[in-house]
Amino acid sequence: MSTEFTDADAKAGACSYVLLMLLQRLEAKQAGLIEELLKGVEADKAAIEAQGTLTEPVRGIFNEAQRILQQAQGYPSG
Repeated sequence: MSTEFTDADAKAGACSYVLLMLLQRLEAKQAGLIEELLKGVEADKAAIEAQGTLTEPVRGIFNEAQRILQQAQGYPSG
């Protein structure tokens, strides 16, 4: 496993950071938004899994989306 921090890592980290800030601000204006998004991610993941087409890379994408939403939900903006 590489420990080198690449430009792609920096860009992905920056995108994640900005996304968290945006989600927190949206949640402050529209309470319950993040919970709705989480339910949508879970439903989409379950639907794809039921079709038998949920590959490991796609599962990883859904898991990361859930992680980001849960992180945003855990840190309300002030």
